[in-house]
Amino acid sequence: MLERRPVATSVESRALSEFLRGAAAPARGALYLAQHRSLWIYSAPLLAVGAAVAVLTAMDLLLIPEGPASLWSRFAITALEWAVASSVFVLQIGIAFLAPLLDWLSEQTEEERGSLPRGPGFLDELTSLRFWKNAFRALLEGIKLLGFKIGLWIGALLLGWIPWIGPVAAYLLGGVATGVDFLDYPLARRHWTLSQKLHWLRARAFLGLGFSLAVFLGLAIPGLGPLLIVPSVIGGTLLVVDHLEITEAATESGSAE
Repeated sequence: MLERRPVATSVESRALSEFLRGAAAPARGALYLAQHRSLWIYSAPLLAVGAAVAVLTAMDLLLIPEGPASLWSRFAITALEWAVASSVFVLQIGIAFLAPLLDWLSEQTEEERGSLPRGPGFLDELTSLRFWKNAFRALLEGIKLLGFKIGLWIGALLLGWIPWIGPVAAYLLGGVATGVDFLDYPLARRHWTLSQKLHWLRARAFLGLGFSLAVFLGLAIPGLGPLLIVPSVIGGTLLVVDHLEITEAATESGSAE
């Protein structure tokens, strides 16, 4: 029994290390964006959309109670509360339909990192047939992934009714449903099937869980969450590409031996 303990400790330590590395990826993405100005032009439209949604969600915190001197009419308050209440679902739909721009940002991140050869400039690529083909592919992937996430959200909703363990399981499943988007772009770019993606995620469950929960918590922050979409895309791309290269290097080393 004493001889097995170091092995178990090693496995636990590795799981914790992967979880923390995944959780740190959005922050790494924000730092990477700050250090690489070439990505700013690709991030600007997404940050603009995120800022608009962030303002909407932040306004809910500033609502003035109803009364004779209220600055808000009953209709305005009700409309805003409905908008904020549905913001999580709307955000998921928005991510699906912004997939072409998010995929483009992910691709530029890989080019900046050196994982892909550099393409043409911003305007040249925007007007190229290749860009619009990739945009259509990314949009289809985003819509398919939205259907997959809706299934996960329904599962999370059902799990939430189970006493004690249900809310915890629902939270974890909801986190995975939210974070899987930002890990998908580099995998979809390599034309992986859904089963290949799920196999890759299962093999790195703690890495994906740490990343997904960090993204889930970040997006839930009123007035800030939507602005974290861009760092999450960049951080998720770097995280996936790092592990793909490690796997490829290990495979090549094994075949060489």
